[in-house]
Amino acid sequence: MLYSYIFHTRLNSIAETDTGTDTDTDTGTDTDTETDTDTETDTDTETDTDTETDTDTDTGTDTDTETNLFGVNLLSNPGAEAGNMSGWTVSEGDWSALDSSDDYWDPHSGAWEFATSNVLATRFQEIDLIATGFTAAQLDAQPTVRVEEWFREIFRPDPYQIKVELRDDTHAVIDTWSVSKDSPGSGESYEDDIWFLESHTFETYGTGLRFIYFEDGGQDSEFWAGNFGIRMDDAWVSLQN
Repeated sequence: MLYSYIFHTRLNSIAETDTGTDTDTDTGTDTDTETDTDTETDTDTETDTDTETDTDTDTGTDTDTETNLFGVNLLSNPGAEAGNMSGWTVSEGDWSALDSSDDYWDPHSGAWEFATSNVLATRFQEIDLIATGFTAAQLDAQPTVRVEEWFREIFRPDPYQIKVELRDDTHAVIDTWSVSKDSPGSGESYEDDIWFLESHTFETYGTGLRFIYFEDGGQDSEFWAGNFGIRMDDAWVSLQN
């Protein structure tokens, strides 16, 4: 009897369905993947754009130069190459700048020459040496002053004249040189209508030079109508140190 009771009690114990099935579905699958997206891609390429291109194009040409005017012709339009009387002040008479269209055209150089007519014609230029670029010290050192001009006649000797004055800052004359004569042709002929040079050099003229006055002129000795007077070309004024 006791055995039967124990047996049934055991069966009941087994038959008691323990529905406490642990539904804890914690699969333990740890979804905290902690994907470390810190790739630490270092984009600091440090491209050094400082190329340090040396743009110092020092060609050795010294642009800080004092213009050297010594030996330069200081007259404006000295040989009529402007094709007119520009640069000159006409004092009297009839002047022309002639090219190859003239029957007696024969310039000393270039393509033009100056011509006078049957009345006395004179003209001049005054050169302001300080305004041109010389310093007072350079001028007071008494540089040599060279002046010259080429001239020729038409048919027979024609009167020619030239005058140059060295002047101070008040335009007072320090030194002067002048020539007045007939061209040295031999007579009535076109064959000897060649160019002659008249020139002069100023030296040891003292201090104070500031201006140079240049004047020339002439006329036609035949008194023909037109530009048959003395011809002039390549006038020159320069300072030499």
